[in-house]
Amino acid sequence: MNADADVVIVGGGMAGLSAGIWAGRLGLKSKIIEKDERAGGQLHWIQDVIPDYPGLELRGTDFARTLCDQAQRSASIETGIAVQKILPFQDAPEAGDLYVLETTGGILSARAVLISTGLRRRTLPAVRAFHGTGIYYTSQPRDQFKGNSLVIAGGGDGAVENAILLQAQWKKIYIVHRGAALRARPALADHIRNHSHIEVLLETEIVSVTGDPGIRGVVLSQGGKTRTVDADRLLVKVGFEAENTLLSSGGHHFAHAGSWLDSNDEQMALHSTGDMPLDSRPIWVAGDVCTPRDPSLAVAAGQACIAMRSIERYLRSKPSLLPNRN
Repeated sequence: MNADADVVIVGGGMAGLSAGIWAGRLGLKSKIIEKDERAGGQLHWIQDVIPDYPGLELRGTDFARTLCDQAQRSASIETGIAVQKILPFQDAPEAGDLYVLETTGGILSARAVLISTGLRRRTLPAVRAFHGTGIYYTSQPRDQFKGNSLVIAGGGDGAVENAILLQAQWKKIYIVHRGAALRARPALADHIRNHSHIEVLLETEIVSVTGDPGIRGVVLSQGGKTRTVDADRLLVKVGFEAENTLLSSGGHHFAHAGSWLDSNDEQMALHSTGDMPLDSRPIWVAGDVCTPRDPSLAVAAGQACIAMRSIERYLRSKPSLLPNRN
């Protein structure tokens, strides 16, 4: 069975696109599979200038466009396709030493697989059953996100930053956080004290929402008492978790070259570093899916480089997996 690619990269965000660029530099044929209709991942969420990537002063959407253009010169990028399952060679005898990927666009085979699926937004259990409108996970486009009363769920940087950015467009903003103190950076937390119409409700949980079809209020629980505050919209900013379902695909728990991953109820946690035993069959991992508590564009790009170099060394060490370029 001939491989469709030396490396299939699952996920077309910062890590996946960077990995595709490195694959080209290392002489590997790669295919990037992205479930969304466009590659770029979370870069498309950044409407402002990226503040923390050294030497770069671009808006997230502009950077995504530049990165995609660069990656397309080295890799094949297919969008709108989701990978559903990854089968190691022992579960697909017809594939020989290749991995088989079941996707919504058909079957793919590869000599190596890199997972760079990033993060998924956490949801708010209290509002999952609500089928109306008015619950949002992003405030974009920002100029249209306005009204009388806004409730923001969360206490981290994302929640507080949105309150600051939207403060001129709302008459009242509630920040609802279940903890005893905000988790946002002190500079952000201090900033909201300058806006009297932003109210922080600590040790408070959202119980439910009212209204049909759109929300009219949010029911809160604080200190054993409940109350309802008026709300035109509820903006959920309760963080992210690793999009790691493929790492235990088909009942197999795959290893990461240079580290090992431990499966638990919440995420695949990155543990130790070290050389990968070359007689094992790993799936490589790069980007925020590795480090969901510390997401970073710089880290994602660096991990993609390390992973792709490791893949190239691994394939070179296995004569049966070496691509035939004749």
